Amino acid sequence: MHGRVVGDPVGYYDITKYGGTDTVAVYLLTAEQVDDEWDEQMVRQRQWTSPEVAARLLDGRGVSLVFNQAVALLSRGIKPSEQEKTT
Repeated sequence: MHGRVVGDPVGYYDITKYGGTDTVAVYLLTAEQVDDEWDEQMVRQRQWTSPEVAARLLDGRGVSLVFNQAVALLSRGIKPSEQEKTT
């Protein structure tokens, strides 16, 4: 996947793996090119779907809240850099 990152992070979530916890920043990406092959294709699947189906697939995972925030921003036409900053 190739493209341009749009604005500031939509949100953050924590993931635990390899014995530690990492915080992941989630950005929107304007997709410009989708490769037929990619480095992690043996361990990661790509599936194009509607936001509603994606939300169901992500339900219960740490990233689901951030995904829902991104969908809400996009549906209102708000870019991440225009959202209110919270700490």
